[in-house]
Amino acid sequence: MWSFFKSKENSVDTINSVYYRRENFIVEQADILTALNPGHVEGRRNCEGEIRVKNLPLIGLTQKKIIASLKKPDFIYDNSQTIKGHKVLFYKEDVEFYRFLLQFHFIDNEFFLASNKVTASGLLPDTEKSKIIHQLLNRYLQGEEINDDNYTISFSDNSGNMLYTIDEVYFFVNYIPGGGIKERVLSKFAHSNSDNNKSGFENTLDKYF
Repeated sequence: MWSFFKSKENSVDTINSVYYRRENFIVEQADILTALNPGHVEGRRNCEGEIRVKNLPLIGLTQKKIIASLKKPDFIYDNSQTIKGHKVLFYKEDVEFYRFLLQFHFIDNEFFLASNKVTASGLLPDTEKSKIIHQLLNRYLQGEEINDDNYTISFSDNSGNMLYTIDEVYFFVNYIPGGGIKERVLSKFAHSNSDNNKSGFENTLDKYF
């Protein structure tokens, strides 16, 4: 299926592959649990309408549908050596001084997370975070106001789709599909032995120290 994209897959380390591997939002199995169970979504609000990413419905989203709508990805990252069956489609867009890096994550060809990282020439200014938050509120919550210094929001729709933001070192807008996909993915990794899930860096430390 992916033969015509083979030249962009990370079969060897290149400048591109190192960049996208570093930007990958889901590196280890523990990252899946954190991404699908973000702490601040407790008590989240329901929104009007359907949560979409790039106007694509989250439930039933496939690689074929993404490519048909958004064209060929900038990069396809195969992370299956770390997480079996894990692939990521990356789309990068620069607008003036800002960069949007959108990732579509799949496990065994099932879409389970989209993550949009928004950066500027440096860290994203609070004024730009505020614009993003108000855009989301206008679209999904009929312009509901929040505190000006609160850039962390979360809400879901009637189909169980979820949207939440992360405001830490970098700013992310994440999307999780409903329809039981979250539960299916979590069931694959929830009982993994944490001792067997060391990061690549931790395994390297084992060799040197």
